[in-house]
Amino acid sequence: MVCPRSNDDEGFLIYNIMSNLVEYKKYDLDAEKASTIESSFTPKIEERKGFEKVYKKIINSEISKELSEEASELRKKLVKVRTGIARIHKTEKAYFFQAGKFVDALKNKLTEPVVQMEEKLSEIENYYENLEKERLKKLQEDRAKALSDYVQDSYERTLWSMDEDVWNAYFNAKKQAYEDRIEAEKEAERQRLENERLDKLENERKYLIAPYLQFVGDDASTDFRNMKDEKFNDLLENLKKSKSEYDKKQEEIRKENERLRKEREAEEKKQAELEAKRKAEEAKKEAEHQAQLKKEREQREALERAEKQRKEAEAKAKAEAERKAKELAKAPIKKQLTLWVNSFELPQTRTEHDKVSEIEVKFNNFKKWAKSQINEI
Repeated sequence: MVCPRSNDDEGFLIYNIMSNLVEYKKYDLDAEKASTIESSFTPKIEERKGFEKVYKKIINSEISKELSEEASELRKKLVKVRTGIARIHKTEKAYFFQAGKFVDALKNKLTEPVVQMEEKLSEIENYYENLEKERLKKLQEDRAKALSDYVQDSYERTLWSMDEDVWNAYFNAKKQAYEDRIEAEKEAERQRLENERLDKLENERKYLIAPYLQFVGDDASTDFRNMKDEKFNDLLENLKKSKSEYDKKQEEIRKENERLRKEREAEEKKQAELEAKRKAEEAKKEAEHQAQLKKEREQREALERAEKQRKEAEAKAKAEAERKAKELAKAPIKKQLTLWVNSFELPQTRTEHDKVSEIEVKFNNFKKWAKSQINEI
C-alpha cells in the first residue's frame, strides 16, 4: 500500500524550499538586504533539501514496520530543522529590533542641539512680538482686576484691545452702574426694614385693639400702620371705655333675660305638669275603658266557646247514642244492658261544692250496682 499523499503536502514542501519566495519589495527592502537576511537561513534550507529525497521515498513506498520507523526518524530530524529555523528567526528579529531602537536614539541625539538652536533663534526673532504680547497680557490682567470690583465676569471679557479713552469710558460706566445698583439695593433694604417695622407695629396694634374692634367703626383715620402713638393710645382708651359701658349694659340685659328665662321656664314647667296630669287621667280612663272592653269581649268569647262546645258535645253524644243504640239492638240483652249502663255520664260542672264529690261517688256506685244486677241475669 502506498502512503497517502495530497497535493497540499507536495505544494507545502515546494513552497518552503523555493528561494526568494517572500516579495521583499513589499517591505521596502532592496535585494541586497533581503539576500543578507535570507543567507542566515541557508544552512537550515540546505539541511531541509537533504531530507527531501528521503521524504519522497517514504511517501511513495508501501507501508511497513520498517517504513514507519524511518518516517518517525525523519520526522524527528525535520522537527530539529523547524526549531532551528525558529531560533534563527528569533535572533535575526531581535537584532533588527535593537537596531531600530539604536537608530531612534541616534536620531534624538543628533536633533536635540538643532532644536535648542532653533528655539533660541526663535526667541531672538520674536523678541519684540513677545514683548508686545506680554504688555497686552499684563494690560488685560490689570484691567480685569480693576473691573472685577464692579462685574463678576471681568476675567472672561476682552479688555486689552480697547483704546485708553474707550476703556476709561467703559470702566467708569460699569463702576457707576455698580454704585447705582448698590445704592438702590441699600435703599431697597432700608425700605424693607421700614416696612417690616411698620408691619410689626400694625400687627401689635391690631392685636391690642382686637378685643375692641367692634367699637372702631368705619372711621378712615384708623390707619394703625401710620397712626401716631399719642393718637393710638387715646383711641385705645376710648375703645376700652366704650367696651366697658357696652359690657355693663350687656350684663344688665343678660340678667333681665335670665329673669325672664326663669319665669318662662317656671310657667312652661307648670303647664307641662298640668298637661302631664291631664294626659295621665285620659290614659287611665282609656285603660279602664279598654280593660272593660277586653273583659266583655272575653266573656262573650267564653260564652260563644261554651255554646259551641255544648252543641258539639250534643251532636257527638247524639251520634254516639245512635251508634250505641244500633249496636245495642243487635247485641244480646246482657250486653245491651251493660252498654246502656256504661253510657251513663254525669255532665261537667264548674260548681265547687262538697255535694258535687258526694254525688259523683254515689253515681259511680250506682253504675257498679247496676252492672252487678246485669251479671245476675
